[in-house]
Amino acid sequence: MKKILKSAALLIMLTGSTSLFCQNNSVGIGTLTPDNSAILELESVSQGFLMTRLNTSQINSITAPSEGVIVYNLDDKCYWFQENNSWKRICNTDSLITLINNLGDTIGYIYDSLAVHNTNISNNTSNITLLGDTIGYIYDSLAVHNTNIYNNTTNIQNLSDSLGWVYDSLIVHNNNIFNLFDSISVINNNIGIIDSTLLEKWDLNGNTGTDPNFNFLGTTDNVDLVFRTNNIEKARLLTSGEFGIGTNAPTELLDINSNALRLRNGAILDYVLTTDVNGVGTWQDITTNTTLTPFLTNDWHILGNTGTSATVNFLGTTDSEDLVFRTNNTEKTRLLTSGEFGIGTNAPTELLDINSNALRLRNGATLDYLLTTDINGVGTWQDPSTNSILTPFLTNDWHLTGNSGTTAGINYIGTNDNVDFIVKTNTIQRIIAKGANGYVGIGMGITNPRASLEVTGNGLLVSWDGTGTHIPALGEGQWIMYDNIRNAFRVGRTTVGAEFDLIHRGQGSVGLGIGNKVAGAASSAMGQQNDVSGRSSIGLGAANTITHRGSFVFGTGGISTADYEFVCKFYGGYKFYSNNAITSGVTLAPGSGTWASVSDVTQKTNITELNYNNILAKIKSLKIKKWSYIGQTVSGQDKYITTTNPEGRTIEIPLTNLYEKDIYHVGVMAQDFYKEFGLGEQETTISVLDVAGINTAAIKALLEKIEKLEEIIENLDCK
Repeated sequence: MKKILKSAALLIMLTGSTSLFCQNNSVGIGTLTPDNSAILELESVSQGFLMTRLNTSQINSITAPSEGVIVYNLDDKCYWFQENNSWKRICNTDSLITLINNLGDTIGYIYDSLAVHNTNISNNTSNITLLGDTIGYIYDSLAVHNTNIYNNTTNIQNLSDSLGWVYDSLIVHNNNIFNLFDSISVINNNIGIIDSTLLEKWDLNGNTGTDPNFNFLGTTDNVDLVFRTNNIEKARLLTSGEFGIGTNAPTELLDINSNALRLRNGAILDYVLTTDVNGVGTWQDITTNTTLTPFLTNDWHILGNTGTSATVNFLGTTDSEDLVFRTNNTEKTRLLTSGEFGIGTNAPTELLDINSNALRLRNGATLDYLLTTDINGVGTWQDPSTNSILTPFLTNDWHLTGNSGTTAGINYIGTNDNVDFIVKTNTIQRIIAKGANGYVGIGMGITNPRASLEVTGNGLLVSWDGTGTHIPALGEGQWIMYDNIRNAFRVGRTTVGAEFDLIHRGQGSVGLGIGNKVAGAASSAMGQQNDVSGRSSIGLGAANTITHRGSFVFGTGGISTADYEFVCKFYGGYKFYSNNAITSGVTLAPGSGTWASVSDVTQKTNITELNYNNILAKIKSLKIKKWSYIGQTVSGQDKYITTTNPEGRTIEIPLTNLYEKDIYHVGVMAQDFYKEFGLGEQETTISVLDVAGINTAAIKALLEKIEKLEEIIENLDCK
């Protein structure tokens, strides 16, 4: 049932109902103060609660109905509820109309209708813990299921045989509750159809065979009991227990609206009503009563006093003790020794301190009048519409339920002086607008915001509903925007707003800078005027264009030409360093087509001369071959790329064939080169610098041989 009520409350909130009010996890419809003990409270003087109405066939077609589901059967004209995988009937009669009262709240409080009042359990409050006045809180459904009591000895201790176990749907167990005075037939674990003829009623000529535990005059719902003569109310018993005679709003257990109280027996003129040790009051002659006689001269009389002096006779204390006023032996008011008078509080802090939600002045009151004071401090109810001082407030003040006819710039919420404007909830500051500089702080703990807007707490959420073509700003400006529909993020400046429109916001894209367009999904752009439309691509720099998938264009004015391509365009050349001191690396000069290695002699060590003759021998042993890289052959090139989609699943994307024929190269194998010369970091790579050095050494060795051969030839010519 609680889930149903919560769902109903949620539905009402979603549909925008203005009759809904929530506080302290309670929902109220028709009331601004829903009961804290209820998840949902319905209040109306002109409407009822309408339960789901189905015919028998529709009810039986409900698939796996949950325990406690309630519907109204149009065929049977009766409420049905689900219990133990079967439908049970709940029907009203003229004598049990109050038994089923407001099924929406619970049928739980079955107080007096089943005669389960606390006095009917012999005031055995020590054995019924946390059950309120009675077993009444019969929880959330029609009856007390055994699982609700379920041997809960903490809540129901030693109930003995007086009530037994209240099984399933009000099954009356052996000798318990004595079959509800034999008038309620317990049929097949249901309340069944309770015919009005089965119920005993009070006979105007007297009744016999009654049991005070079950037979009573009163109500079985939360409604007062009224006594009338000539159809005019004469007395009232409130649901809270106060009994009023001559008043319909008693405030005490017995409240008599009369100038006199009459006890006919034993009455003599000027006798007083006194009580014995048992609380039995009788008329007594005060002049012959040794206990009462002293009061004739010194004490105040209940019926009034004469010959008093305001400076001598008073009600109060003569020592440093508060004066306390009680009713029913419970303190109601207190006058402190310091002069503060409290009503409903024993610790007043003002001369008059009233602990109540309302103050009532009966005379001159009309709906929506205001309590105003004259120059003497006398407060009376006044009509604000006819009061020249109060009338402006009717038109100038903001209404909590909304305002109409306002003018921006004239009507506002704020201050007219250099004072901070603060918004609080639950007495805690949530928003502050500084009067001095207009800075706004949102969140707890901000007393002096450091910018036009400072937000603290668990973060800032900016969202968009996905409608329209922009989020949400249009035109030129500097923006920070997040499109929660596409998970797209933008920071920077736009000149015409096109960079932030729907066309240029790819799913999961990021744009940082000025005028960047990022239409590609999962793509990014950083810098200025970059246009990234390829999926999973990145553009860094200025005026780069990336139209291909998985490409990275870096620099200025770069353009992608193929999928999964890395493009750099830097007019000032390139420098790549491989150490922290930037002394090792390669450079590509502006306009150059070859890499230059950093080869400064001051940055080298372990320098030794080579044996040039050995160089030629080693080169001679190398095998120079023609070969192809596997990835540059028709059969060996990549056919697809493996990546992850936005949902996190691994996918394969086909690639366009880059090579229509095998590509060939000429050179030595890295392993052979490393074996002969031992140069480089590993045997699977060859450094271009090492190849150039070996070639230079080989040339030098050849030059030396040529010189020797020329010398030999010259000597041969001479001979």
